[in-house]
Amino acid sequence: MSWEKNNLGDLFKIGSSKRVHKADWKKSGVPFYRGREITALSKFGYIDNELFISEKHYAELSEKHKTPSPEDILITAIGTIGNTYVVKKKDRFYFKDASVLWLSEGKEVDSRFIDYWFKSEDFFKQLNTGNGATVDTLSISKLKSLEISFPPISVQKQITEVLEQTLELIDKAKANVEKNIENAKDLFQSKLNEILSQSGEGWEKKSLGKICTITAGQSPEGKFYNDIREGLPFYQGKKLFGDKFLLDPNTWTSKIPKRAKPGDILISVRAPVGSLNITTQEVCIGRGLAAIHPEDSIDRDFLFYYLKCIEDSLTGSSGAVFNSINKKQIENIQILLPSLQVQKQITEVLEQTLELIDKTKANY
Repeated sequence: MSWEKNNLGDLFKIGSSKRVHKADWKKSGVPFYRGREITALSKFGYIDNELFISEKHYAELSEKHKTPSPEDILITAIGTIGNTYVVKKKDRFYFKDASVLWLSEGKEVDSRFIDYWFKSEDFFKQLNTGNGATVDTLSISKLKSLEISFPPISVQKQITEVLEQTLELIDKAKANVEKNIENAKDLFQSKLNEILSQSGEGWEKKSLGKICTITAGQSPEGKFYNDIREGLPFYQGKKLFGDKFLLDPNTWTSKIPKRAKPGDILISVRAPVGSLNITTQEVCIGRGLAAIHPEDSIDRDFLFYYLKCIEDSLTGSSGAVFNSINKKQIENIQILLPSLQVQKQITEVLEQTLELIDKTKANY
């Protein structure tokens, strides 16, 4: 079987759209795409668009010029270049000139085959040839000059079918991986519940207020927020939780009414109530958080895992707007405690379990 080699300019009519001025952009009508929208379509196959042109304007473009047709290929040409989208039968849109190039009226080529070629090493090698670095602009003349080798169209379609079947298998495999990762998380929670539900000899029930210092958060008054790293990181209880240790905040403050010390356990006291994390540095805490500082006879990580185990039972209802818990309710939480030595042993087992789960996730 012989493969032909041609320039893309010999296989497609290559150009761009007619200019649409910013003044003609609308909030409703026919979708109008820029490079970023084509990139989103390339990655996800759909987009929530925010720019449009009027129906009248689209009709004029269709009558006097041309609008995208099924099997046409659009490719981003400025910034992040090389993202492609094959126009579908249901599509009805227009796009920005220059930032998106347009391949239409293909001759003896399957658009899906060409679309896969645009994702190949051969395309990107030619794209950067003679530039010495990755290019950030794709011109019409450059796109026309690129060479592609291709078999007869019947074979192109066969190759495309195989690639799409392979991608479908990959998507299924990814879904299975995600499910297995969720199962790994469930495994840890199960192990956590199993260990901490089996209290043995010498375990004592104590209220949290007897073994910890609880500090309720309080938001500073006035204009204290800033994006400059001055003062202390300021947390209010939103977007903090998920991993064990806090991420860097976006807000800082130099007015600090309530602080949490390094190693304190932070607990959200407003919805979602009971979410937990550990701070590795001194931070300022707002009304949505409280800080739990264990005394020396308590292993901090043991207490963290214990609270994680009973997290679902922590929701209260003292707030008028939010489900919430207050400082007194936190102090009244009952904890079953073994000796400090046993606490450390349990923590070690749980950490080993987490390490195995992390390895499992990495393998997936």
